[in-house]
Amino acid sequence: ATFENDGDVFYSYSDDGGETWSVPEKIFTRDHSNDTTWGAMRGITINYNGDDPCISFETAWQDFAAGQYRQGDANSLYFWSPAVNGGVAKVLLDTSWANWNPGGGANDVMMGVSRPVLSRSESEGFLLLAFNAATAEVDPVDFSPFFAGYFMYSTDGGDTWTDPEKFTPDTPLLDFRHPSIPEVSPVSMTDDGVITVHIAIVGDPEAGSTVNGVNLH
Repeated sequence: ATFENDGDVFYSYSDDGGETWSVPEKIFTRDHSNDTTWGAMRGITINYNGDDPCISFETAWQDFAAGQYRQGDANSLYFWSPAVNGGVAKVLLDTSWANWNPGGGANDVMMGVSRPVLSRSESEGFLLLAFNAATAEVDPVDFSPFFAGYFMYSTDGGDTWTDPEKFTPDTPLLDFRHPSIPEVSPVSMTDDGVITVHIAIVGDPEAGSTVNGVNLH
């Protein structure tokens, strides 16, 4: 069965410590004329640029009537802020830019580009975004792709962004997932525009975040 807001994304805020909340504002609407289409998945993150809320979220190809998703299909990361793109959520990037492996692996609800996390800098007015992306490297047993960690930043409140930069090493081969940045990050910048940001991420020699069957991992 499908529900009225399946796959949509909403924003709501509280200015009294969570006791009461604003009426939810829909910031992304999937195509409700089709049961099988792109809709919001698990990864979503929020921060602020001044007084403007900023949200990044992932979408995935899903069969909403059957309650199923397609882990191997292409997917996207979106960005929304009322001050950007007329308040319409826009695709920040999708799997077309990455050398990702679309098939096989643990059924761990981890899309090709996923688990975004937004931070803002203590100074300079930057928005910082980290996420993980699948690579072409796969586990030889169950074909789970190894993921890498990527980072990008915006100096204009999310209107434009730097190209994604991989911050995890190629060797040793580890499966990097679930990056984390402090909500407000100390950022240092050199004279030539290079910034330093501290990011934590989980690295595992076994690919796949769940065990996928008998005698695997």
